[in-house]
Amino acid sequence: MTLTLTLTLTLTLTPQAVIDALPSADLEPMLKELEKLVKAIARALPNSRWGSCTDNYGYKRCASACNTAKRKFLEGVKRAPLT
Repeated sequence: MTLTLTLTLTLTLTPQAVIDALPSADLEPMLKELEKLVKAIARALPNSRWGSCTDNYGYKRCASACNTAKRKFLEGVKRAPLT
């Protein structure tokens, strides 16, 4: 008694199949860092008793914090995968 078994396997690899097989990105550390930077902007704003928060003095106080948050946000956007 002879048993012959033939198995043909065809595997098609598509870009979508590769994307589906990859794990999702862990954005939690980046989000925590961005939250800290946004809180730094709020801390840099002057109290209203010393003048308006939206005048030149207020801008100068929080401009560096805004630029730092913007730079980190854009770095994260460049590194984040497109899904």
